[in-house]
Amino acid sequence: VDMLASAPPDHYRQATKLLLADTAIDSLLVIFIPPLVTEAKEVARAIGEGSAGTRKPVLANFISARGAPPGTRLRPCTQATPCARSKAGW
Repeated sequence: VDMLASAPPDHYRQATKLLLADTAIDSLLVIFIPPLVTEAKEVARAIGEGSAGTRKPVLANFISARGAPPGTRLRPCTQATPCARSKAGW
């Protein structure tokens, strides 16, 4: 699903929920490059809310020239929910 740069966080929440509810979908990969008009933190929160309760894997990749925007971690890093940093060292 290609989201427009002007898509508000609620569109991400709705899309996440709908996609994860589809039995033909095994997992969800979100690639988000923050535009000037949308707060990455709010989109991360919306994806987290939209994926709440699912047992399907959800990977959200927030891309920025200065590393991951603050507040974009969906869940704490654990063995069950690993986190990774880029080789750029952010």
